[in-house]
Amino acid sequence: MEKEKFNNSVKYLYLVFWILLSSVTGCYVSKVSIDLFKERPAKLGISVTFSLIIMFVGNVISLINSIVKRNNFPKIMNTFWKVDNRLLTRSCADLYDKEKWCSIKYIITVSLLYAAIVNSLFWAFHEATVSNFIFDTFQNLPIFVSGILSIQFISLVKKLRKSLREINKLLGSYRKHKTVSITWKTPRRIINFLEDISAESVTLINNKFLNISKLHKTNLLNSKTSRRSIQFVDDTSAVPVIRLSEDVQLIQNIYIDLYEAKELINTTYGIPIILQVLNCYSLSVMTVIEGIDALTRKTDELTVVFDICLLTYVFVMLAWILLNCHQVSGESAKIISNVQKLMVRCDVPQDVRRDLNTFLYIMRDLPLQFTPSGLFTLNLSFLCNTVGLICTYVVVMLQ
Repeated sequence: MEKEKFNNSVKYLYLVFWILLSSVTGCYVSKVSIDLFKERPAKLGISVTFSLIIMFVGNVISLINSIVKRNNFPKIMNTFWKVDNRLLTRSCADLYDKEKWCSIKYIITVSLLYAAIVNSLFWAFHEATVSNFIFDTFQNLPIFVSGILSIQFISLVKKLRKSLREINKLLGSYRKHKTVSITWKTPRRIINFLEDISAESVTLINNKFLNISKLHKTNLLNSKTSRRSIQFVDDTSAVPVIRLSEDVQLIQNIYIDLYEAKELINTTYGIPIILQVLNCYSLSVMTVIEGIDALTRKTDELTVVFDICLLTYVFVMLAWILLNCHQVSGESAKIISNVQKLMVRCDVPQDVRRDLNTFLYIMRDLPLQFTPSGLFTLNLSFLCNTVGLICTYVVVMLQ
């Protein structure tokens, strides 16, 4: 009970802190907007004001969302640890410290330090007051907070892709085998019957089973082993049907767990990803306007360089996000391809084929695609569309 009270008090403390921080940022946005209307044409002033408002509102919503849903990160990591244990692979979860990465205090500290360092480097070449330095730090804070949340998102997407890759390796190992064998153990009543017959009869029975084994492309145990253990065995190029059936059912359960983890990732980091996309639009508009001012007035070129660096940072983060999401979709498509190649084999039994078909239906009904808040799908084509829309908007704005 005391721990819950402490967690609630910390949560509300962070919430009050971000409300105060956002209020100061809002005051600064208003001040900058008024100056822009005085110095620039109305069209450019409206564009920059709209961009700053987007960054301000996105900052508030994104950080409140990260505070409210901060407990989702341990749930997602626990799902990945469980999947790793079931796949019998070495877990990479130790690369991501659960308590550190899901801590809002960690995000706040790193973001403040990042924004302060960048602004210190920028204002080292300018004559500015302390208030201007603080205001600019608050102005650029949403960009860096969004970047930290984006790194969290990328780490989880990479972990999801690693689990899908292990599933592909498992299915690929089955697909590379030449045959699928049938493991058959002798029932107890047959063993009791064989205890009373001669070795010649056992050899005769073995010959009968040998003909069946040729039909199924399997080998039979040598009769010298024991009269009690007549059974089919799998050779080096064969896959036991029982093991294949169990692994297919295991993969189905693992895939459903990964889909639930993907849904948690979407709901937790959807708003920060949307903010990252909006930051691309906002910074593109601001950078173009600052560049035009620098070319016409021949002053303050360092501000343009600073804006270009911020814009490059945001675009690199967005491209990194979309590339990892695209790779997850590629791994999912490989799973479908491996399952279909297993299904077309003539030596796969009907019950295993039925399980594989069920798995295909599950993958088609529950696709592993990242859609922040259900608005759009994150892939490389979305990156191309974003760049095209930004260029179109900038051209229309400048006309």
